[in-house]
Amino acid sequence: MDNPYTNRLWKTSGSSPGFNLGYYTSDKEGAAGSQVLDSFKQFKAKRKENMHWADYVRANPGLEAHYQANFNSNTDKDGNPKPATLSRWDWGQQHYENYGQYEGPNNTTTPGIKQRFTPQIIADPMGGQRRYMETIMTRRNSDVDGTFSPTNQSAFEKFARHHFETQGKSQGLFGSESGWYNSPGQQQIRADAAAAIRKEKDDKDRQLLIDLANDEAIARQANEDAAQASRQRAAVGAEYGRLISRRGGGSGTLSASGTATFKGKGLKSINKRGKGRGTSQLRRPYERSSLSIASMAKGNNPSTLNL
Repeated sequence: MDNPYTNRLWKTSGSSPGFNLGYYTSDKEGAAGSQVLDSFKQFKAKRKENMHWADYVRANPGLEAHYQANFNSNTDKDGNPKPATLSRWDWGQQHYENYGQYEGPNNTTTPGIKQRFTPQIIADPMGGQRRYMETIMTRRNSDVDGTFSPTNQSAFEKFARHHFETQGKSQGLFGSESGWYNSPGQQQIRADAAAAIRKEKDDKDRQLLIDLANDEAIARQANEDAAQASRQRAAVGAEYGRLISRRGGGSGTLSASGTATFKGKGLKSINKRGKGRGTSQLRRPYERSSLSIASMAKGNNPSTLNL
């Protein structure tokens, strides 16, 4: 349709490349969530408040034809004078009040009426000047079982994109998951997380080095203690030997058990006959000993002295 209303249909500013309706209306981080769908349903239901009435006439060929035939000249199609001339805006509003809002699935007298186009005002950048009002085209009673018709689905996407460009971005929301992921804030979060991981690793490595150094110090101390103990034992042994040497004296020898063995030059073997009860030099003989002194002088008889 080559109608002026097409110039008022809202068009993206181009500031939302890659916009993704599914992401933006989801509950994912960085998205606007289900509030956008709720807002669109409320917007769509307020046609009496936000309709561009002149474009309502232009968007529906039957209404435009009726307007041209009855209100856009001083005479009707038969040349008869008209009682009054109405603007499209006024006649469109009158039609919706009297007929349009009641048309629906049960209206079988006029096929197709239940699906009238309804251009709804979404922005008014020029402060109430109808010429500059921006609209989104919806369609009455075209949805089936809660599923948007193609017209209303397209309207919902435009509504969501308009929401993002005029509100969402200023609120820190994102039009796509990639936009959220690559945003400066998310990049900083990932950088901080990576830095935290590196710091944790560095701390663990540093602690490991400290533990290894402590273990080495403990091992060195243990070795030093063992060496010191060994030196002390050697010193004690040397001192013990020195003391033993001093106590033994001369050629005497002191055994490890402390029993001394003494040797004398004047002592002979043990008297077997005495059965170990003394030496032959120190004991009295059990039998009589004879000491004979013989006189070697000539003429003397030998004599015997018994001791």
